[in-house]
Amino acid sequence: MNLGKRLSILIISISCIALVISFIVLNQYKSEIKNNVYENTRANLITKLEDKIAGRLEVGITNAIAFANDKNIVDALKTNNRNLAIEELNEIADKFSNEANVKQLKIHIHTADIKSFLRAWKPKRFGDDLSGFRHTINKVKETKKSLTTIEIGNIGIFLVAITPVLEDGTYLGSLEILQRFNIIINQFKKDNENLLVLLDNKFESTAKLMKDKVKLSNYILSQSKYDKDFFDAAGKIDFSTLLKEGYFLDDKYFYTFKTIQDFEGKNIGISLISEDKKVVDNIIDDTSSIINTALLIIVLLIVVLTTTILTSLKKVVLNPLNDFQQGLLEFLNF
Repeated sequence: MNLGKRLSILIISISCIALVISFIVLNQYKSEIKNNVYENTRANLITKLEDKIAGRLEVGITNAIAFANDKNIVDALKTNNRNLAIEELNEIADKFSNEANVKQLKIHIHTADIKSFLRAWKPKRFGDDLSGFRHTINKVKETKKSLTTIEIGNIGIFLVAITPVLEDGTYLGSLEILQRFNIIINQFKKDNENLLVLLDNKFESTAKLMKDKVKLSNYILSQSKYDKDFFDAAGKIDFSTLLKEGYFLDDKYFYTFKTIQDFEGKNIGISLISEDKKVVDNIIDDTSSIINTALLIIVLLIVVLTTTILTSLKKVVLNPLNDFQQGLLEFLNF
């Protein structure tokens, strides 16, 4: 076998090996695409939820601090004048209704001995002792510092923003703004995503005033409004797989979750989030198409390079070498 054939075989062999390696590597990456897309979708949904919760808590604590510094609120607690507090909260509620389109502002004022002073949404109910189960209020009294968290109330899970009411450093009580997850749920809905706030069954006794308790696996639904189709679909989830893998899929939805913790780090439930499965599948298909295109480009590139190298080798090396060999043979024969 002459030198030209040997070099050609070597170059073609190297090209074939490069093709095989490229095919194996890209297909290996392609097989990991689904898991990567699922993990990224899960991370994005959880981050989105965390950002929206943080935003609502920031709004809550900003307003709570402003209301706690209101002179009439301070005087009402100082003089035990509930009528003054009711008048002030009514004015605040009217302002929010007109300017921010907030229909019902859940403001709760507590006394220094951690009893209910005034619930804006239920002014006739007051005087009940909160110290036994409202640990956040105890913490605010202890530290005299504002606090934002998620907490279980009598009617389910709330976003809570509490701040002390002080006068010259003296603790007069505290004021909190309670928010349901409704605004966040509506924000997810606008993006064609779903959110269910689920309270762990073992805290059912704490949420004793919840009406029409709707259960899902080992959880109780802690929201008044929800998408029934999504809820029915979620009822078929294998929660053991969801909690273990971090996500779960059916024909229509991609599900994931975020554990809900209170300010003491206790797990009190989960937020079940979903994305339309078609959206996730489209991402996988688009990424797979990119991989297939990359593989095709690599094949074409290797074929072109191999052809170019063989052609150049023949013109630059083999042909002159053959001419030299032929001339040398003719000289020796002579």
